[in-house]
Amino acid sequence: MMSSMVDAPTMAAHVSPVPHPAPPNRFIAGKSPSVGTTYEMCLALEHDEPRLARQFHRLVETIVSQFPPERGGTILFAGAGSSSHVADVAGYVARQLTQRCSSGVILVDADETDRVLSQRFAAVTEKGLVETLQDDIPATKFVVATTIMRLAFLAFGEHLTARRTIAPVAVRDVVTEWRANYRYTVVAAGATLCPLAGLLARQCDATYLVVQLGAADRQQTVITAQKLTAAGARLLGSIATGVRP
Repeated sequence: MMSSMVDAPTMAAHVSPVPHPAPPNRFIAGKSPSVGTTYEMCLALEHDEPRLARQFHRLVETIVSQFPPERGGTILFAGAGSSSHVADVAGYVARQLTQRCSSGVILVDADETDRVLSQRFAAVTEKGLVETLQDDIPATKFVVATTIMRLAFLAFGEHLTARRTIAPVAVRDVVTEWRANYRYTVVAAGATLCPLAGLLARQCDATYLVVQLGAADRQQTVITAQKLTAAGARLLGSIATGVRP
């Protein structure tokens, strides 16, 4: 799936001492520690598939190298092309990161348009990121456990409404909470750069642009990168997915 990656210079990330959060004790309705979705099972199996494992190992090595040793960070993936490809990369990266640290990793669905990860985790009716931001409720209240060890998940939640805008300070506070509770936070922002994605990109330590080859042309990719930079994102590189035409 992933065909290439373009590295970018190392940045000075905002880091905090390595957290050791208590694992979430909530499961999505109808699930248990031993019953996962098809997506979770595929994620676990494909993580061990040699070709994908090698590709994502190199990607994760590059991402981790952007942070000082023994520290974690908040990483956002946004896309030019398909939201599903953004979710693919975010999910595989989060899975790989769980293998690299003894403390927790949280995977966050911030895809306002498609909510791909919420669908894959069968959590489209779960409260999550939106409620945290709009109602000033700690994200830990909505974080759910997954069947993958050390990986927690935060669903997108209800659809945003025009009358309930997101305050930048609320985004800052929730990212600060993630830093305090998780070694790594992986945010999937989808392929439509909505205002929420820009606010999150500004607060996250690093942003990577996922480019679906054959679906996103050069102009679209450049425009998306420019929008992310204008929003204040620390854009560190791009990841190409799909079959090269």
